[in-house]
Amino acid sequence: ASEEYIEEQIDSVLDAYEVEFIKTGMLYSPEIIKMVSKKIEQYDLKAVVDPVMVATSGGDLTREDLAKAMNKYLLPKSILTTPNISEAEKLTNSKISSKEDAIKASELIGCNNIITGGHLDGINTINIDGDVSIIKQELIKTDNLHGTGCNLSAAITAFLAKNNDLYTSIQKALDYVYEGIKNGN
Repeated sequence: ASEEYIEEQIDSVLDAYEVEFIKTGMLYSPEIIKMVSKKIEQYDLKAVVDPVMVATSGGDLTREDLAKAMNKYLLPKSILTTPNISEAEKLTNSKISSKEDAIKASELIGCNNIITGGHLDGINTINIDGDVSIIKQELIKTDNLHGTGCNLSAAITAFLAKNNDLYTSIQKALDYVYEGIKNGN
């Protein structure tokens, strides 16, 4: 879909409803990222960004462009981003293979963040206003992990909308997603 079409969709929803919190997922191009960033500003939205960067065409270049656009336009206007390890590596242009690496990366990301630790022994690295904390979760052996990143960012957004602070929203969302995986939902 073109960014004009997406912009019309955003405007029609935000003109009809009072929206405070939004969550973004896959944004397919730097142009769309830029436009969404403008809308966040225009409507004074609190955005939770799930920085999905699966290349839709042309391999690495696409991802690099998306990461660059996210860092430049979207993250500075967001209240939180929820990258997994490989997304955090792309956003920070660094390698993450330890808790220390994850902490370092969390300090390089241009907004509050949780680097989810599914690929780092269950170590979730949370950085809110420069305060870093770790919530380690036991890893569950399952094939039922598809979409958990999307569920997490959506759950955080929902808990924020219920007047929880950022840290509490993250904690509750981690528990919610963990229970969902454990129970096979």
